Amino acid sequence: MTLNIHGNPATSCTRRVILIAKERNIPYEFVPVDFTTREHKQPAHLEHQPFGQVPYLTVRRLSLHITLRIVTRNVVVHALSR
Repeated sequence: MTLNIHGNPATSCTRRVILIAKERNIPYEFVPVDFTTREHKQPAHLEHQPFGQVPYLTVRRLSLHITLRIVTRNVVVHALSR
């Protein structure tokens, strides 16, 4: 099972989540969100992140979109204990 981090590497919130995943050796797949094409405001993105922000995480059917919650839960409790 892989953790998917949807975000833009230019944002500090996205970098923070990636840093925690790397520190905890959690395997993840980075899914880039392009701000120049307003991808974060498209319906497909808004289904997971209703405010049109980044990052949001998906693992299995779970989706988290608030950075503080993501960090607090230690990247979805170590990717749901694998």
